[in-house]
Amino acid sequence: MNSDSEEQSGFLAALVPLINGWKAIVLFALLGGLTAAGIILYRGDRYRASVSLVSVQSAKSGSLGGVGGLAAAASLLGGGANGIGLQSSPALVVKFADLDGVLSSVALSPVAPGAKELVIERMTGDPASTIQLNRIPRIMRKHMHASYDRTTGIIEIETTHKDSALARTVVTRVLEQTKSAFLRAVRSQATEMREAQERRVELASAEMNRAEMAMQSFLSGNRQFQKYSNASIEQTRLQRQLEQAQEVYNNAIADRENARGKELEETPSVAVIDPLPAKIPPVERHLGSISLVTALVCALLAALIVLMRDAFRRRLDRHDLAAMGVAESLGRIPLIGMLVPPVPVRAPYVAQEPLTPAPRSPRPGTGTHG
Repeated sequence: MNSDSEEQSGFLAALVPLINGWKAIVLFALLGGLTAAGIILYRGDRYRASVSLVSVQSAKSGSLGGVGGLAAAASLLGGGANGIGLQSSPALVVKFADLDGVLSSVALSPVAPGAKELVIERMTGDPASTIQLNRIPRIMRKHMHASYDRTTGIIEIETTHKDSALARTVVTRVLEQTKSAFLRAVRSQATEMREAQERRVELASAEMNRAEMAMQSFLSGNRQFQKYSNASIEQTRLQRQLEQAQEVYNNAIADRENARGKELEETPSVAVIDPLPAKIPPVERHLGSISLVTALVCALLAALIVLMRDAFRRRLDRHDLAAMGVAESLGRIPLIGMLVPPVPVRAPYVAQEPLTPAPRSPRPGTGTHG
């Protein structure tokens, strides 16, 4: 019973400062909610331009509809292009969209064809000459975000800004720059193979021309010769070299054409599956819910301050020297000193006089009689 009564008295004792300080708690909650609402209203409407896309290998992989499209989407999780080019994946496309070069190229482009104002100037409101080049990608990343779904492989590029036209422009140009950079990268290996095959064709052609010139020179100097003679054996050797050179040349031509086809047909590309709408709606601001949550948080903080202040005041009432020193220090700070309880006046120290022993009185019956 004692423990229960102590717990109840402790709980009730904690309610006393909260009830006494309800005005401060309500005031903090109102200020917090109104401040959050004011910030949201001051920022105004925000617009989010977003596009969804996938990376497809080639026309041979099938269209996006039907089974072929599912196979193409599944290949995004790690499928390559039959050894030609980089392995296509959503992570690779997202990485290209977040490159400093891509973001800087978009930021330093005009907001419209023929316009003098740049994207970064419209986005920040400052002249481009006053913005450091290394800060441009960071500024762009505050408004632009690229991500992908690990389950489906669908890539999403979005931009949020108070200017809906600027958000649309940034998303469109980031998508274009990402396509260009992505295609250049994935086609690099196929291009190198095609260039290597072209050099092989040149070497095979030069070897075949040399064999043909040797055969022509031999025939011009040996119009008639007997069978099994030295001239006949030389002719057989030159004819064999010419045939080998011709076969190497034909194979090089075939491989070169195959490399050209691989470069064009099996190069991964980016396909948009959810384009931008004709009109971008404003982003829902959640004014009421954000203001309510902020007010509740401020009320909890105010209640915590009230409880701490009451506990601190109790220690001051017990003349705790440490608490009194802290209160005196905090009282000198502007604004904070208003929240600190008043420090009780310390009673002056009064020195006590030393006690003197009282005189002894004679015991009864022990006196002398005259």
